Amino acid sequence: MESGAQQQQQQLARTVAIIGCGASGVAALQQARECGLDATVFEARDRAGGAWIVDDDPGPCDVTFDADGVAALSSPNALASPMYESLRTNVPTILMQYNGRSFPSSSPLFPGPAVVEKYIVDTLGDGAAQVKFNTRVVNLRWTREDGDSSDEKRWTLDVECTRTGETSTFGFDCVVIANGHYQKPYVPFIPGLDTFPNKIIHSRWYRRAAAYAGQTVLVVGNNASGYDCVRELAQQFHSQRQHPDASLCGDVGRVYQSARSPSLLGIPFDRPDAPDWCKEVVVLPQISSISGRAVRFEDGTLLENVDTILFATGYYFSFPFASPRHAPFDKWPLTKAVPLPDGRVAAATRDDGGLRVHNLDSRDIFYLPDPTLALIGLPFNVGADNTLLSWCLSVLPFPLAQIQSRVAMKCFSKQRHLPVCAGTGADAPETKAALVYGHPKQYDVQDALLKEIGEGGGAAGSGGDDDDVRGIYASTPQELRDLRAGAKALRYAVLGY
Repeated sequence: MESGAQQQQQQLARTVAIIGCGASGVAALQQARECGLDATVFEARDRAGGAWIVDDDPGPCDVTFDADGVAALSSPNALASPMYESLRTNVPTILMQYNGRSFPSSSPLFPGPAVVEKYIVDTLGDGAAQVKFNTRVVNLRWTREDGDSSDEKRWTLDVECTRTGETSTFGFDCVVIANGHYQKPYVPFIPGLDTFPNKIIHSRWYRRAAAYAGQTVLVVGNNASGYDCVRELAQQFHSQRQHPDASLCGDVGRVYQSARSPSLLGIPFDRPDAPDWCKEVVVLPQISSISGRAVRFEDGTLLENVDTILFATGYYFSFPFASPRHAPFDKWPLTKAVPLPDGRVAAATRDDGGLRVHNLDSRDIFYLPDPTLALIGLPFNVGADNTLLSWCLSVLPFPLAQIQSRVAMKCFSKQRHLPVCAGTGADAPETKAALVYGHPKQYDVQDALLKEIGEGGGAAGSGGDDDDVRGIYASTPQELRDLRAGAKALRYAVLGY
């Protein structure tokens, strides 16, 4: 397969479809244009920005269970992002930004979503003319079942207008998948969860703490969204409890957090110098079972009268347009269903995606059976057990997506011919471990990718506007590596959490 894959990659490809116009899709379009490719971007929403767009009303959270008791969460507003206005970036702008384009000097060091969304839109610029907005890709397939495309475009895309329902079909030589991984909420299997009579929700639907006033809330997970939800709930409840006239505040809620390990993102809630609101948080171990409104934990603790269980447990990798009904995904799927603890596959998860991406090359970019397909922006900051392993495992997706796209477009335009070798094996566990990047791994990977295409080396500064004046990208300067290592302390000094 490798020799055939290399042969396919070396074919001259002039047209490129890019699925998604968030941070990764914009990076892919930028690199496609630079390489002289004829690119078209398909974006289901009416504007660029992806997950950084704030949807104040994400719609209801519909919860269903299959016969095995596995939860599936969905909403009629399937396009809504998980973003909430109070979010602030985990790293400073200088670490987030694309090579060659700085954030405006007026931007906060740790900006909110509106600033980041505008940065993405401004980076897109006149590339917006190449974007088909309000257009959802519903099916991606080989034009011919055997993949032979000697006399026609290799890939066929079926698309649908999200406003009118009108459908169209397009052909392309190459395809970039840049649809992000914040669409399908992941809820772990918990015995008895289907007996819980009150509210079950995922952080995808969280917008503000005021919606949970007076409630006993159990937050499951301690990644970025889990930490933010716990912090904001605790701050609100503490503020109510400290109000001089408690009668004006009504019932004061309580917040609990279930986590497999202490949160490493922000302030440890039990740190001696932690703010007073941290005393509102009760941290408990992993849930072992649920019966009605009573939740039992692995240490034997029983928490009763829970009003809301808020899962901040991440997302499936989901590519609904890469259907196993069509080639090549019928033989080489991108995802596989998540097994239950006893090894069986729950029916509810079969079409939801998976916890890792299959059939990737060793770079975590190219689709191994046919490297005219690239997947951009997959690595991220969640560990094998879907919890944050370390602050240093946070990924900086903008520069990573840009360099991944640069490699892909150099190959698609036949400027570079790279060997394509197998990545994580098919027998590896269904966890996210293979795609967990962090510091210093992300920078090491980026530098290695640049070296493969004849770039890197030198000292071009810190990723600002003048860094690619030679038409090539430099390897990561030491000052960025040092800043990345100290980003958590800097964030605490600036934001206070």
